[in-house]
Amino acid sequence: MDGQNYTTERMFNGAQSTWTETQTNSGQHQQLHGEKPLGGVRQFSDVQVQHFVGQSETIFPNGDLHVVLLDSRNTMLAGFRVFSQICRASALFAKLIDTQSSEKDGCKFIFIGIWYPKALQSIIDGEQPSVVELGMLLKSADNFEAKDELVKLRQFAMHNLPMHFREIWARIPPLLTLANCKSLDGLQFDVNERLVRACSRIWSFEGLLDTQSEGYITTRRLCLSYGRRHPSNAKLCHLCLNATLYDDVCTKNSRVGEYFRILALQTLWPTTIWTSDDATLSTISQRVNNLASRIPHTCSGGSKCPLIVHISALQGHLKRTMDDCTQSNTSVNLGGTTM
Repeated sequence: MDGQNYTTERMFNGAQSTWTETQTNSGQHQQLHGEKPLGGVRQFSDVQVQHFVGQSETIFPNGDLHVVLLDSRNTMLAGFRVFSQICRASALFAKLIDTQSSEKDGCKFIFIGIWYPKALQSIIDGEQPSVVELGMLLKSADNFEAKDELVKLRQFAMHNLPMHFREIWARIPPLLTLANCKSLDGLQFDVNERLVRACSRIWSFEGLLDTQSEGYITTRRLCLSYGRRHPSNAKLCHLCLNATLYDDVCTKNSRVGEYFRILALQTLWPTTIWTSDDATLSTISQRVNNLASRIPHTCSGGSKCPLIVHISALQGHLKRTMDDCTQSNTSVNLGGTTM
């Protein structure tokens, strides 16, 4: 599952091709006939309801909710029988269940027009849940004692939660009980430990950056009056109009300064990035990969330049930290029972 919600994933896969083919026609029909997008409380006859039930894909046999996708003429395109509590992992679906569902024979129904963008986008976005949505998924997995899914979700959470995720969850009433969830014992430590390990390595210049003092020629030109570096073809400093430019040199001190400048370009510096909701191990790892794929530095040292070597080594370190999340925590505790 790797953090994805099976329910929303299958709902999306089952309806994606139909949606692609009909969204244009549906939008035109809606515009011509002045219809409102479907998504509110709909009223259908018993015969229609039986048809919806009979044609729906049963994802959970005892599910208490039918999600029915309709075209512009109220013709069923796809249907799914699911658990409402699992769908509540999506804030949008939780709102639909509470305010726009109808009930028939003890089972709730939600009818969604195929062009209804918010609901469809919610299904698609299930691949990358927010901090709150990930909390909802963990809560659902714990409530249903879905042991295998909970293990995978916890591993996914270590990749995709920021340090202050508990503070975010504490502001959401349905997630208040997660603080007492036995299956999540130690999650805060696991997230913090890996983020600290990753960022401590990124923010350190120990190693070749600190020990290698060789200098290399660069293609840039340096203005001593203004302290600015310019391209190799520059004739003068455009800031102070100084025409006396010198060949720039890659030195130990300049490499350290340039390293932190490069980190800032990828939102990896300063340390205030901790406070961002997207300061997760997964995001930080991706930024390091982006940085290493196009290092904005060239000198006569080539690939042996300590700056290049140091940045390239970060990728391996972040990969090992990411892999550690997958290899560890292969058991969880549900209601006091260790698995």
